[in-house]
Amino acid sequence: MCIAAVKAVCFFLWILTDTRFLVAISDYGSSMVGAGVLAAFRLGGSWKKSGHWILSTIAVSDLGAAVQDLKWAPHHHFNHNDVFHVIQLAANWLFFRATGKPFRYERVTEEAFAAKCRKASEPEPLIAVHASMYRAFATVGASATNS
Repeated sequence: MCIAAVKAVCFFLWILTDTRFLVAISDYGSSMVGAGVLAAFRLGGSWKKSGHWILSTIAVSDLGAAVQDLKWAPHHHFNHNDVFHVIQLAANWLFFRATGKPFRYERVTEEAFAAKCRKASEPEPLIAVHASMYRAFATVGASATNS
């Protein structure tokens, strides 16, 4: 934990003086190397299943970083940053797979969503914002499943 805190402070100080992509990818890359080393050492033990998923996540993230660095863009309306984030979406799915939990999609009504917010003691204005976001996402989701 102490190593992670020192690393975070060092990269924070570095990013204050240098805003190149190299700084961000160095921070992200060093974290991925650390996770990869831990996963590789634990492949024989309790991480046998999840270690492979974590190493796959790192490989896909590296591909995304390469696309970002090479500035590869298949279209002028879909640039290298967009491609990177699509690739990261796949990497995040792989990372989720490392948890071993099944993916479940459940449809929640707006009223149930607001009730969950109230139970979490969120202020009423924030609940209203969340409810409007919920309506927007529910509308998009409904139109996507009906097409």
